[in-house]
Amino acid sequence: MDGERSSRARVDADRFTQYADHDLDRWRQLIGGEAVHADSRWGTGTVEDVRWGSSGANAPTTILIRVRSPQHGRVTFTDASFASHHRQVSVPVAIRAVIRGCFEGDLPDAEREAILEQHSRDLREAHDRRMLERAKRLRERRAKC
Repeated sequence: MDGERSSRARVDADRFTQYADHDLDRWRQLIGGEAVHADSRWGTGTVEDVRWGSSGANAPTTILIRVRSPQHGRVTFTDASFASHHRQVSVPVAIRAVIRGCFEGDLPDAEREAILEQHSRDLREAHDRRMLERAKRLRERRAKC
């Protein structure tokens, strides 16, 4: 866990939200990282889960971010409200580099979009590989029983 934390870096929550947009794979980069709440009484929480979901039967589906707060337990935020409740988040160092490259310079919009599209494909492929590897391990474990 310590190695995992040390390979993470904090970024501004507004900037992360701009980067993540409505892309579930980008939002998933928060899992396991810290989320510093805007209200110091809430402290720094840990992002436990990111998924598509809804807050009710007639509510639209959106990205939901579940954060475990030391003072308040599990709290779920929508992607639209996340930045208004948090000041900073920790992300893998490589993600911070993408955010800086895309949003902290004079990159033309078309070039930024092309970089982010390829980045999203790479994240999705990596996630799919992890899921296939997990399924393989489960099948192997089941075969041993």
